[in-house]
Amino acid sequence: WAGFVWGILDLILRGIGGGSVLNPLQGILEYPIAFTLVGVMGLTFASFQKAVRGSEKVKASGYAFAGIIIGTFAKYFIHFIAGVVFWGAYAPKGTNVWVYSLIVNGGSALFSTVLTIVVVGVLLTVAPQLFVAKDGKSFSTKAA
Repeated sequence: WAGFVWGILDLILRGIGGGSVLNPLQGILEYPIAFTLVGVMGLTFASFQKAVRGSEKVKASGYAFAGIIIGTFAKYFIHFIAGVVFWGAYAPKGTNVWVYSLIVNGGSALFSTVLTIVVVGVLLTVAPQLFVAKDGKSFSTKAA
């Protein structure tokens, strides 16, 4: 839900306000849906938690990095498709819209992925306790 809420807020505050919404479908696709899809990185969460609790830093890093790559790919795949469908008209003359979208959205995806991997990697090294609940149990991914 956090990604969905963030997507709605970003849509309202930056998307509509910043002129980045071309039409309702594009706005919904690139904001609430794309940001919600980041949540698929939770597919590796249980294994990541188990590795962190077991002080298996290499294993935990692997699960974290896999989750980051999955979540980032899911989000930016939506942006890539929207880039082709909605933003293709803004491609420089003679540039293939698929290539244009891949360059624009791929660059952003690569930067986001690398930055997230670095931050999570540093946090796993210096403060792994941030990823484990105080009671020693894993954080719940189920609704309360």
